[in-house]
Amino acid sequence: MDLRCLRYFVAVAKAGSFSRAAGELHVTQPTLSKAIGQLEAELDVSLLERGRRGVSVRLTPAGELTFGHACALLDRRRQLVSELAAMRELGTGELALGVAPLGGAEIFAPMLARFRRSYPGIEVKIVQSGSRRLEQGVLDGTLELATTLLPLRPEFDFVMLRDDAMAVLLPAGHHLVGRPQLSLAEMEDLPLVMFDKTFVIAHMLRTAFRDEGLRLKEVTHTDHLDFALALVTAEAGGLVLPSFIAQQVANDRLAVVPLAHPTLRWRLVLAWRRDAPLSAAAQAWLGVVRAMTQPGMPQQNMSPQNLPSQNLPSY
Repeated sequence: MDLRCLRYFVAVAKAGSFSRAAGELHVTQPTLSKAIGQLEAELDVSLLERGRRGVSVRLTPAGELTFGHACALLDRRRQLVSELAAMRELGTGELALGVAPLGGAEIFAPMLARFRRSYPGIEVKIVQSGSRRLEQGVLDGTLELATTLLPLRPEFDFVMLRDDAMAVLLPAGHHLVGRPQLSLAEMEDLPLVMFDKTFVIAHMLRTAFRDEGLRLKEVTHTDHLDFALALVTAEAGGLVLPSFIAQQVANDRLAVVPLAHPTLRWRLVLAWRRDAPLSAAAQAWLGVVRAMTQPGMPQQNMSPQNLPSQNLPSY
């Protein structure tokens, strides 16, 4: 099927007349008429109800059906051309990506490996820090994409990466180990090793305890997971982590107890500035992210019109 004929047909249908469509396309009316005649012959249907020369035309029922499919086909062609153009730009370049220490390696290592196979000429510069600091890096332009936790301020758009419940990591011999779950009230007297203020998870915990009128017993603060785990192993206190991370680090000296709370969850997202155009490299990275986190979804992130637009209010 000739896409030129489809384009001419859609133009006539939208304009409502051959004369207006011919003017918009900068072709003659006989050229339009011939192209649409070829399309009708190929489909073996009448697409337009033609009136007097240059006067309005109407779509037949077959024309209505064909119009919808033709618009979709032409949109797919435009998308293909846009994505191929973006791919040509990706021969070389760089992407500044912010990754939070919690869960970053587990989630992003396979993504980076896949991205490198698809785009070997793109250098990915990874910055690790707490989510608060990464958010600021995106806002000031030093980072193009970064992981953080929901909720977000309206300046950001994002794509969801993971949604997990929280758990408490305890020394294996602690008296709370073995319980089916822990509430915040049961943790009020539990010393907790906390991540520093650049980690959103620390803010989430303080907010949850405050909202329930409970006292949070903070032992110390760190920005390193390994040090936090060493402190728990040494029985300095407990540590609140996303469930999947807690299960990964648990061993014969560290035990996991689920944390029961209706809203305290680890909702990890990849965020970018809503008002800033994304580079081709960033769009390609988002395509890989979507392909790996939502396998049934086509990899359509190469052009800005296909990027997700979501936000939530800030704390």
